[in-house]
Amino acid sequence: MTWKYRGAVSQDGVNFHIWTTEDEKGLAFAVTRTAAIEPQRPVVFRSIEEIAARTGLRLADPPETAPFIELPPPPRPDRPFGVFRRPGGWVEVSHEGATAPMPADIYVRDGIWPEYARLPTQSQYLTSKGRPATPSETDGG
Repeated sequence: MTWKYRGAVSQDGVNFHIWTTEDEKGLAFAVTRTAAIEPQRPVVFRSIEEIAARTGLRLADPPETAPFIELPPPPRPDRPFGVFRRPGGWVEVSHEGATAPMPADIYVRDGIWPEYARLPTQSQYLTSKGRPATPSETDGG
């Protein structure tokens, strides 16, 4: 089964990623905590409404002016990948459904995808998700 990434829903500071595929019963949906790896043994939903009813996610239509952001998958899904640059020389890194900060020098040394220079800043990332950065989240580098 080949899954196609459709976008993310943020709720209470947690991102949930929506995937779709076609199976013998028609269109199927899955929800994961990472956009980097296709769903493995997912709970299959038959509609967006079913996702909301069974998981409690508050789903809403995106504003017509909001651009659809779809990140390309990392070259090696089994490896960590960068999400954004944090203030103070850190990078937010995602791996196997969890995110954590990592020192930027280790990120560069280990050659983690994407290249450090291509990562958005924390405020750019939050703005792209429709959430303005708070003063404590301002970029320091």
